[in-house]
Amino acid sequence: MRENKIQYKLNRTERILVYFSVFHGIAQLFLGTFVVSFLIRNSIKEIVSVSLYDLFFYLAIMLSFILMINRCKHGNIKVIFGSHIIVQMALITLIALLGTHAANWVMILGILHGVQHALYSMAQQQMIIDKVPAKRMMFFYGTDTAVTNIVKILIPITLGTLITIGSLQNMAWVLVIMGAIELGLLYMMPPIQNHDANHANLSGFVKKSLKLPCIRKLFQAEFLRGLAYELETV
Repeated sequence: MRENKIQYKLNRTERILVYFSVFHGIAQLFLGTFVVSFLIRNSIKEIVSVSLYDLFFYLAIMLSFILMINRCKHGNIKVIFGSHIIVQMALITLIALLGTHAANWVMILGILHGVQHALYSMAQQQMIIDKVPAKRMMFFYGTDTAVTNIVKILIPITLGTLITIGSLQNMAWVLVIMGAIELGLLYMMPPIQNHDANHANLSGFVKKSLKLPCIRKLFQAEFLRGLAYELETV
C-alpha cells in the first residue's frame, strides 16, 4: 500500500495561520522598533523610558504565561487568540491617541504589549498543533518562516516610508484596521480542539527540565539571545 504523499501546498486554514504570523510580525515591528525610536525622540528621559517599556513587556509576558497556561489548555483557543487581537488593537489605539505623550505611559504600554504577545504565542501554537498534521509540520514551518522573514525585510522600509510621509499615529490607525481584518480571518477558522485536559505543573516542569543538559543549554542560549536583543536596542 502506497503512502500518501505530502501535498506541498497550504490549505485555507494553514494560509490563515501564516497570515496571522505575518500580521503579528508587522505589529511587533511597530510596537518594538518604531515605538522605541518614537519614545527616544519624544521623551526627556529617553533610554529610561525604553528600559521601562521593555521591562514591563517581559514581566507581563512571564505573568501572562503563568496565569493563562491552564486557561489555554482547557479554554476556547479562538477566544484566547481573539483576546490577543483586541488587546493589540487597544494598545495601538492608545499609542495613536497619546502621540507625543506616550512616554508618560510606558508602564501601561509595556504591560499591554507583553499581554498581547503572550496570548498570541500560546494560542498560535495550539492552533498550529491542532490544524497542521504532523507529517506536514516541517513544510508548514518552513513556509511560515520564509514568508514572515520576507515581510520582515520589506515592512521596515514600508512602515518607515509611511511614517515619514504621515506620522506614527496615522500608521497606528492602519494597524488597528489590520487587527479588524485578523478578527475576520479568525471567524473563518474552524473550531479548535483542546487535546490535553491535564493541568500544567510549572514547578515540576522547571525542576525536570533543569535536570536535562540540553534544556539547560537551551535556557542559557535564550537568556543570551534576550540580552543581545536588549543591547541591540540600547
